[in-house]
Amino acid sequence: MTRNAYLLLFLVIFTVALFIISFWSGVFVLFVEIIAAAFYFHRPQCPKCGARGQIVNAGSQEVGRVNAFDIFDRKDTTSTRYFDNQGNPSTARSTTYRQERAPSIRVTYRTFYECKNCHNRTYSDSVKVYEDFSRSGNEVTKEIYNTKVVEREVLKVPCKYCRSLIDPVTNTYCPSCGGRLL
Repeated sequence: MTRNAYLLLFLVIFTVALFIISFWSGVFVLFVEIIAAAFYFHRPQCPKCGARGQIVNAGSQEVGRVNAFDIFDRKDTTSTRYFDNQGNPSTARSTTYRQERAPSIRVTYRTFYECKNCHNRTYSDSVKVYEDFSRSGNEVTKEIYNTKVVEREVLKVPCKYCRSLIDPVTNTYCPSCGGRLL
């Protein structure tokens, strides 16, 4: 091969390599621009001046607190020990999901935001629900002339021997006949 053929082969290989490199670098630049645009347009926009990315958190405070009753999800796991067909001990576990109504506190938080560009202040409210076991939930408190009156619901069950009503929380034996409560 002559010197011109080698030069022509080199130029062809160089042109193809340059094309491949420029194509993939162009694809890479396009990919980077798409990611940058997604991050830019995802940032919050000020409703007054329209600037993006200038909104900062300026603090938060508790606005309200309400006692209520809410539904909470519970997960109960039960383990049962048994012996299999060969006499080896084994354990079976079962999980039960349930919902329970319980006393709660609903706390409202207000978070303030400020635009660094135009100093416009906005806020958003969020509500968080916490279980409240400091109160029993079945009592009503009334204040009458500086006297607290506490009313409670009391469960009474009939005695299986004499059928008189008994409070199972305070009594383990029937006060009427002396029978043991189960």
